[in-house]
Amino acid sequence: MKSWEAAYDCVRLRSTDELIKSIGVTTPFEFDATRDTSEVAVFIEANWEELGKEHNTIISLPARDMNLVRDTLICASKFFHVVHNVRSHVTGGAMTWAVVDIYHAALLGTRLISALYGVLSYGVQGRTVLIDFRPEFGREQDRKAFRKENKDVEDPVRVLKPQPKQLSQSDAWSLIKRLCNVTSCPPDEQASVDAMKQVANEKNSAFRNMIFYDSVAWSWLDDFSAVAANIVIQHGRLEEAGALHSTTVNALVEVFGFVKPRLIALCGQCGVLPESVSPILARNASPVDLLG
Repeated sequence: MKSWEAAYDCVRLRSTDELIKSIGVTTPFEFDATRDTSEVAVFIEANWEELGKEHNTIISLPARDMNLVRDTLICASKFFHVVHNVRSHVTGGAMTWAVVDIYHAALLGTRLISALYGVLSYGVQGRTVLIDFRPEFGREQDRKAFRKENKDVEDPVRVLKPQPKQLSQSDAWSLIKRLCNVTSCPPDEQASVDAMKQVANEKNSAFRNMIFYDSVAWSWLDDFSAVAANIVIQHGRLEEAGALHSTTVNALVEVFGFVKPRLIALCGQCGVLPESVSPILARNASPVDLLG
């Protein structure tokens, strides 16, 4: 398995709705972002020798659904934490850096989207490992083949570790494209899936890379002013179309719009109050509104 794209080919047909409805955990599910940590990387580490040199392995993960829900909520907490801090940059007048972190928020959002499809990444043994928590999903023939080949495996997960050791930013966006391509969903959800796929094809990191890699590049010089920021001007910049930073802002808008209803559905399935994950989930506002 020479690439992450080859690993993604192992992720079969599914939908966020099917994933959410398939989850079985004791409700209400107890979650506290200030306390809970993932146990999956520790488990994979403990079983590393068993995995050997295989790039694609089915193993049993005890308490599979509990781990999936907890780790998805951790992904969500990270995402909304960064969104909240972007707002602080905007209101504080650090507009250029706000857009840099808007990209970082969108990138973390790709992890949350993947998690809502049952696919999460972990750092183990100095590399990235991808875990598919629903390897039994797919087209009917895929499901039958999986049941036949893994009938003795309880709580199965697929462990993917291709030759490249690190999951790059472009690889993260490519995974979103793969998930959109294998999504099975009702017609009223297709537009959001198509929009997310389009975002994944854009150069969302262009503004961030300009700031990082050009020694003197900066977008708004009034960021350096001691005078308080004009929030109306900041809002206008967020809503501007056609500029280099507009692609980055749009990426977060689409990611936010995609994950919010699906995360709320997951919380409903598990008996978790959405606002306990983030107060942002209790607000009826667009990402641009929230950022200002």
